[in-house]
Amino acid sequence: MLKAARNDIDLWLVNYQQIQDPALLEQYAQFLSPEEVKRHERFAFTRDKQQFLVTRALIRWVLSQYLGLDDPGSLEFGASSNGKPELLIETTLQFNLTHTRGLIALAVMQVEPVGIDVEFLSRQADIVNLAERYFARKEAEELLALPVEQWNERFYDLWTLKEAYLKACGTGLRTPLSEFCFSFNGETLDISFSDLLGGDSTAWKFWQLDIDKAFRLSLAVNDRKGHDYRLRVKKGLPVAGFSDISPAIIRTSIR
Repeated sequence: MLKAARNDIDLWLVNYQQIQDPALLEQYAQFLSPEEVKRHERFAFTRDKQQFLVTRALIRWVLSQYLGLDDPGSLEFGASSNGKPELLIETTLQFNLTHTRGLIALAVMQVEPVGIDVEFLSRQADIVNLAERYFARKEAEELLALPVEQWNERFYDLWTLKEAYLKACGTGLRTPLSEFCFSFNGETLDISFSDLLGGDSTAWKFWQLDIDKAFRLSLAVNDRKGHDYRLRVKKGLPVAGFSDISPAIIRTSIR
């Protein structure tokens, strides 16, 4: 049984594209609920089927380890009033899941709401249009003032932070992206809120990680009690095993 202390944040990373063992994939399929089996069967492309299968296996296998359950398939999930996924059992365990091309990431911790987002840095986006349409004015101006070769990285710095914050809130895109603003100063970052949105910036902690120099990962925790958190990052495969890694923390809100 896995244990997470009150100040631990565990990140579980999986490169689903590396899985070649049919027996392991078959074992993952045994974890799925009947509804998940139907969703899995509806995917037309092999890569999408595998991503879905490994994603569900990861969340079921990892959470069952914390909860001391022998059967990952016995876990039942629902959604909060805001639509955020949650376990249908009484537990203090909090979790959030994200994926992009080549990587799945799961964050697990006790008590406090957590949000996580990851993006593939080489993914192309209509940066100017998206920044001017969705970002706070200050964010868009600072991004577009950078040399063009730095736009893509800064765009995903901001995008993953915003997604992580919204996922920790549980509100999703119902909260306008332009109503909160991130600012960077070297290895530190800060969040501020518009008068319309309101919010206490001191109640939030953020981390931004470089994963294999190919992915940007951002993590958000709503913490009003000022805990000192410890990040524990693991990479591997459900059932087959995970190893501890130490990705670079590019910046954080913690001073």
